[in-house]
Amino acid sequence: MNEPKDTIRGYVADLAAAFHHVDGALNRQLDSDTLKHSPAAHASIAEASALVKQAHTTLEVHLESIGGAGTAAAIKGAVTAATGFVAGLYGQIRTEAVSRMLRDDITAMSFLMTCSTMLHTTATALNDSATVVVATRLMHQIPPTLMRFNSALPKAVAMDVAKDHAGTTPTAADATMVEVKNSWAAAEQPTPARY
Repeated sequence: MNEPKDTIRGYVADLAAAFHHVDGALNRQLDSDTLKHSPAAHASIAEASALVKQAHTTLEVHLESIGGAGTAAAIKGAVTAATGFVAGLYGQIRTEAVSRMLRDDITAMSFLMTCSTMLHTTATALNDSATVVVATRLMHQIPPTLMRFNSALPKAVAMDVAKDHAGTTPTAADATMVEVKNSWAAAEQPTPARY
């Protein structure tokens, strides 16, 4: 059985490695010629990149403070589920549509949120208040980035479709955003109790 600090160090190292991989992928996207034609998507990805860099640094500093070896050691070690997932998601560098970049970024940021939630729960269960603070900060920083990506996605898809097909509906992105908002609003409604 692992000691609590070993468990925490493992989770922090895995999350730091995942942020590191996402950072690399976002940087490759920012260098892509495709993204240069979409200023809104470029701005969203640049903002996400800054957040991911800062979060990675925070995790590195925290990992050192709890006696961890750092991201480099985690990456050199066995591929974890976190790093494997992110590496697979962004595994191939290719010229792709902006909408696909945003789709992958939404998936990656959702994954980072899930991993941050797991770290928070683990740290809370093991009474590690310093790690709870770090995880809480991450959990509050990621959702605004996800919301920006989700708002940019329908416009990017509509632009990509319009490039290949004449006569597309100009309000497609707006109609989709209405339905996205409706679906989230419906999910927030209390579910009737079943007896």
